[in-house]
Amino acid sequence: MGRLLIAMSLAACTPGLEFEVVDGAIDASRGDGGSDAGDDGGSDATDAGVDAPAGNPLSGCATIFDCVRTCDDAIFDGIALDPDFDEFPASLTRVSGEVDADGTDLVFTRHMSDPFSTVRSTSAVRDMVLCAQFRQPGGGDSITTNLFAIGFLTGMGGIELFMDGREGELSLKSAEVLPDGVLLSAREHVWETPHEFVVVVYLAGTVAYAEVFDTVADARFVLRGTYGGEQEPGFGWLSVGEVDLEGAVVVSDLRIGTPSAEARAIMER
Repeated sequence: MGRLLIAMSLAACTPGLEFEVVDGAIDASRGDGGSDAGDDGGSDATDAGVDAPAGNPLSGCATIFDCVRTCDDAIFDGIALDPDFDEFPASLTRVSGEVDADGTDLVFTRHMSDPFSTVRSTSAVRDMVLCAQFRQPGGGDSITTNLFAIGFLTGMGGIELFMDGREGELSLKSAEVLPDGVLLSAREHVWETPHEFVVVVYLAGTVAYAEVFDTVADARFVLRGTYGGEQEPGFGWLSVGEVDLEGAVVVSDLRIGTPSAEARAIMER
């Protein structure tokens, strides 16, 4: 299983492989397939939010990050994984490269003999939501690839949200049949300097959903698509490609759990 998961990640990240774009795929919750920033929380998103009724703050919200800006309790009904990083947690397994806990964060740096630094959850899960907060380098010639992939991978399927700082793109992809994959949704988003992000990734049945909040630019994006791959439980997956030694990706919060009814209503809309 471990070798197969590594192969999947490498196939998904290796330059030169073509991904099929699904007809009619949209990059946001608008439903119009447009590419300009708008009410999906594009780069001109405001901090207006939605006035939620009493109870779960996500009630009545169009998107998760309209109403919460962290891996908030409101996203979850139950927690399966919520490690601290005083030391490398037993709930995570190193797959490749260099990943270490420094007392407060999980730090991904480049291993000189491996182009990817990767961890996965020790246990596989099904129909759960992953939330992470992390700091990622900006784009530029000093960064070889600067790619952070996060999501759920099974033995022969799963989805990943790709945060590509060098190319200035956010994309949600499913790896259904190696070496091919399916591009479910994509958005351009350029960050030249290190930015702090909060992301949510959700896979349940055929529902593939990701949401990104850039805390520096106050930009919010929704990506969604229809997943048609293997329905087996998947491992929570975090993988950094080709960061340089001065440009680590630093994860400060990571949670996997059952989504709350309010979060599920947003993600399965």
